[in-house]
Amino acid sequence: PEGLGGVQHVAISVTPPTFEMLKGRLDAAGVAYIGPDRGIKESVYFKDPDGIQVELIRQPLMEVPESAPTEG
Repeated sequence: PEGLGGVQHVAISVTPPTFEMLKGRLDAAGVAYIGPDRGIKESVYFKDPDGIQVELIRQPLMEVPESAPTEG
């Protein structure tokens, strides 16, 4: 089974402009991914050539995501 005894996925945090640029490069290369269009507003997920799932997170580390709930 996927993830048993190995890497489940790798997450890479990027700035919003870099996220959009990388998403465009995935599109241009024909790489299939799931992401913002499927309810996951801050990330895209795709497989690398070795079958490892990679997540690109559209926010620098230690910043609150745009989709985070607000108090009030």
